[in-house]
Order: sequence, then structure tokens, then C-alpha cells
Amino acid sequence: MNVVPYSKLLGYCGLLPFLGLPLLSFLEGLSPLLSQTLFIQYSAVILAFLGGVHWSDALSRTFSKMQMSVAMLPSLLAWLCLFNPNGRVSILLLASGFIFMLLYDLRVFSSDKHYKRLRIELTAVTVLMHFVMAGLLA
Repeated sequence: MNVVPYSKLLGYCGLLPFLGLPLLSFLEGLSPLLSQTLFIQYSAVILAFLGGVHWSDALSRTFSKMQMSVAMLPSLLAWLCLFNPNGRVSILLLASGFIFMLLYDLRVFSSDKHYKRLRIELTAVTVLMHFVMAGLLA
């Protein structure tokens, strides 16, 4: 099995909650508070997952203390955002976390063209939807 199309499929499927929750909120299929809560929770899980990618890479390939340390930051930021009473601030902080991890990924995984392109595409949509969701809360 070719891993490139499969990773794209899974990556794009991972965008569904980022696309669907703002849409459901806009169409009043979910209350604004529930859609905001679910969006923040899903965003926190995915951001923590991105840190896990670096944790795994550091353990299996490079054993970089810097990479392992950076791998912890998304989980901590995501966890803090789960408890922030201001949903809009949490959403914007999470968007910042996705941008930071993209920039870090581009530096660390610079030779993997497939991963770089996929991360850019997924992060662009993810961050855009964070701004859409934050705008719906205004």
C-alpha cells in the first residue's frame, strides 16, 4: 500500500470536525456554546497529536533533547486551553500552536516533501477554521 494517498485521506478526514463544527454552529444545528466546546476539545487533541509526532521521531531516530522538549509544548498549551473560560482566546491560542508546530515541522522534517506539503495544506485549513470559529463567537 502506498502510504502517501492513505496519509492524505486520513489527514483530510481529520479536517471534518474543524469544518463541520463551525458550519453546524452557523446553521444553528448545535448551540454556539456546544460547538465552541467541541471545537476546542478536538483542536486540543489534534495539537497534542502533533507534539506526539515529534516525541516519536526523537525517540526512534534522532534522540534530540530539543525535539523532545518541543514535543511537550503542544500538549501543555492544549491542556491550558481546555480550562480557559474565554473560548475565543483558547481558539486563537490553539491556532497559534498549529502555526508554531507547522514552522517547527518544516524545519525538522525539511527533507520529507510529502509531509511538508500535507502539513501546510492541513494547517492552512485548520487555522482558517479557527479564525472562522473565533469570528462566530464575536
